[in-house]
Amino acid sequence: MAFSLATQLSDQIPDGFEVLPEVDVVVDPHTPATVRSPDVIVRSTAADDSAITPDQVVLAVEVISPGSRRTDRVTKRSEYEDVGIAHYWIVAEDRTLTALDLTPTGYVQTTFTGQFVVSSPWELLINLDG
Repeated sequence: MAFSLATQLSDQIPDGFEVLPEVDVVVDPHTPATVRSPDVIVRSTAADDSAITPDQVVLAVEVISPGSRRTDRVTKRSEYEDVGIAHYWIVAEDRTLTALDLTPTGYVQTTFTGQFVVSSPWELLINLDG
């Protein structure tokens, strides 16, 4: 599923952005550093090539596996919200996508299945069935 989403995103994101699979994002640089590895991120190609920080991440995507359910839905959601990652998608085992969009009061959640169009961070056609 992560590969399929990365491919779909790569085909649709605007110039100046890139899709990266399984890269480390330094959520908190204080010792000991908190580093997360989303299944997919989208970031600006103008970003510094050193450590990836939350301000570079336009979209983070996690595909839930049996062992990551709580971490993806609770811990990472809270951490990503706290550091200002504007768009966080969680894909469940049943191929349901929860899109979380950051507002001044926190994440707003929308759930999608099948084939759908999102408007944030850009208009994107996503197909979870194939």
